[in-house]
Amino acid sequence: MSKSAAAKAELEAKALTVVPEYMVEQNRPYSAIDVYNNLRQEYGKTLVVKALEHGVSIGVLKEKLLSKQKIFYANQDRLPVADEATLALLDKSIAERSETYASLSAKYKIVHTELASLRSEETTTRLEEMVEESKAEILRLKDRVQLLEVARASTGVDAETEARDMLAKEMGLQKAAVKRKRMACDIIDAIREGSNMPKKQLFDSIGLEIAEGEKV
Repeated sequence: MSKSAAAKAELEAKALTVVPEYMVEQNRPYSAIDVYNNLRQEYGKTLVVKALEHGVSIGVLKEKLLSKQKIFYANQDRLPVADEATLALLDKSIAERSETYASLSAKYKIVHTELASLRSEETTTRLEEMVEESKAEILRLKDRVQLLEVARASTGVDAETEARDMLAKEMGLQKAAVKRKRMACDIIDAIREGSNMPKKQLFDSIGLEIAEGEKV
């Protein structure tokens, strides 16, 4: 027998054992194509079909035709039947595993939320850059403060005196504005006495603009 023939025979013998064992282990109905794909195409399609039919011939598997497609599944008569005590232990194990799964799922959600929060935050590199930018801005502001202090010293006016003078000027301007507004209102009232136009129409005719929020 040539080497290629020996290798082919070895592969076939392996498939005749592995494929039925896989079907019993999975204990689910599969077509030949399903088995071929599930076993990652390790065996050719023809060899998979041969192995499945071999499993049927020795009673390990059964077959059924569904919608013109042959389905293979493990022979349930050959599977061991568990007693009540074993079933109770299995139920307990399932309950414990379900509880563990629920706990791990809750922890996963918490970790996932924390991870999403961390991803949305600035990176360490960016934070370091922001710190350096802030330091540079502080130095710039310090230099400006020093320049202002030198300027005030050269004029002989301290900050408190300058602020007091500015406040006095602002109050003076406010008083002047109030006085001029009163005078303007008196003039407009005098004009209205000799006019039959509504106040707003009068304002429009003389081109008087009303400040936002002012009532006409």
